[in-house]
Amino acid sequence: MQRYEFEDEHSYLEKLKELVAQGVPTRNIHAFSPIPVPAAETILREKPTFVRVFAILGALSGLLAGFALTIYTVMRYPMIVSGKPEISLLPFVVIAFELTILLGSLATFAGFLLNARLPYIPRIFNPDEYSSHFTILVSEEH
Repeated sequence: MQRYEFEDEHSYLEKLKELVAQGVPTRNIHAFSPIPVPAAETILREKPTFVRVFAILGALSGLLAGFALTIYTVMRYPMIVSGKPEISLLPFVVIAFELTILLGSLATFAGFLLNARLPYIPRIFNPDEYSSHFTILVSEEH
């Protein structure tokens, strides 16, 4: 792990720009500063993750599972009441809606966990160690 320390904000931002220009992935750059530096956040901005894809796939699978479950249940165990149709979609919408919300939220949470990358124990640091300097840590992980 490479470590760069700077006394002033300008040098710190220049090194960040240099690292990004060299092609170092932004997820491998860890920047610490004693004050908020909005320009550093702009430099290290990552592209959006695919959590939204997990959400839509989970929601669609929940919708399909809700309708499939109710239609299969009615076809397997028919209950004919006063000549009404066995498959009436309007009452099935409630169950499909609930499964859409349930599977959509679970898939979103799973996508978040996959994209978040749980913390790597050797990289955990003491924030007091970086309290007075602008510090950049570059990890070699991929």
